[in-house]
Amino acid sequence: MAQITIANLLTQIQVHYNFGILNPGEKYLTKIVDSVIRPNSFQGTSLRLIFEIIEGQFVGTHISHILTAQQKDERYSQSFVNLIGLFFDLNNPNESFDVKDLVGKTCQILVENNKPGSRWQKVTEILIPKES
Repeated sequence: MAQITIANLLTQIQVHYNFGILNPGEKYLTKIVDSVIRPNSFQGTSLRLIFEIIEGQFVGTHISHILTAQQKDERYSQSFVNLIGLFFDLNNPNESFDVKDLVGKTCQILVENNKPGSRWQKVTEILIPKES
């Protein structure tokens, strides 16, 4: 392998997201740009989603959302099933998916502050955008 600088190495592996402060109580049209399953501290798994706003004054701003995917007893959480049901046919038992299949999907999200006066925000709803 040719010699490389640490700066070059880190530039190649870093993913840059533009996290900003959004207006609480507003819905934003987004696309999912990252979707990762990871073990969580409750002996289950969590799904981390990164949404990018694609319309309005906050275009290009990102917000993350983490939800429990599978509980320690290996049952899937209702919030995970509801999310998958937005994008895939839950009535088709033969359909399969990978969480990476969520990347590129368009949806609408509702953003709220974690607590009154807090600068930390969370996604409280994920919805399919209404047809225009």
